[in-house]
Amino acid sequence: LLASSLLASTLSPSVMTVLRVLFSVDGINIRNLVWHGFLAPCELSKGWARLLVFVAVGVCPLVSKCKNNVSREYKDIKM
Repeated sequence: LLASSLLASTLSPSVMTVLRVLFSVDGINIRNLVWHGFLAPCELSKGWARLLVFVAVGVCPLVSKCKNNVSREYKDIKM
C-alpha cells in the first residue's frame, strides 16, 4: 500500500515519509511488531500508542477520499 502511486498522489510527501518510517520494512515496521506479537502490550509505550492513533485519525479520512475517487473512476468496469 505504501508503494501505491495513488496513495502518494493523495497524501503529502511528509505524511508519506511518516507512514514509511512507521510501517515499512525499511523503517520501524511497528504494525508487524505488534500484529505478530513481537511486542508485549507493556513494551508499546503510551507515546507510541498515541502516535499511532493520531496517524490513523489523520490519515484515514484522506485514504477514504482516495478510495472514493478510485471507486468513481472504475465504477463502469465489469469483472
